[in-house]
Formats: sequence, structure tokens, C-alpha cells
Amino acid sequence: MASKKKQKLTLGNKAHIIDGSEKMTTIDVLKTVDEWSTYKLADGTAIKVKPIIIHIKRVVGKFDPNGDPIYFVQAGMAVDAQVPSRLKKKKR
Repeated sequence: MASKKKQKLTLGNKAHIIDGSEKMTTIDVLKTVDEWSTYKLADGTAIKVKPIIIHIKRVVGKFDPNGDPIYFVQAGMAVDAQVPSRLKKKKR
């Protein structure tokens, strides 16, 4: 039998253990703005990243110290690198 994976969530100075027994509700995404974050590196490379959201859930009845509901976001990451030609492997 598989055991439930516990996660420790720290909000402010209070820690919560999330063990999968909490009731969660899936929240539908109504609108997205697909923007990339760009990071210019010291070697001249520009790395662009943006999250790819798989789903968002809200924990029912749990709140952070500010009174905001707790959300869990499952996401992947899209990455694009613009690398200077001097760093690329030479073609044979």
C-alpha cells in the first residue's frame, strides 16, 4: 500500500503539514498572460523562462497569516536560451 506523501508548508512563522488528507478544490484558469522572464547572464547568454501551469488547487479552510487562502500550483517550465556563437560547439 502506498503511503501519502507529507509536505511541510511554512507560512510566516507557522508551519503546516500537508499530508494529502486536506480537502482541495481545483480552480479553473479563466485568463492567462503568457509572458517570459528574461535573464541576461555574465557570459552574454539570455535565458528566457515561463511557467506552464498544469493545474491550480486551493486548500479548503486553510489560510496564510494574512488571511489569504493557500494555493498549490502544479507547473512545468519552458526555457529558451539565446547563446552567443562563441559559446556554441563548433560544427565539423
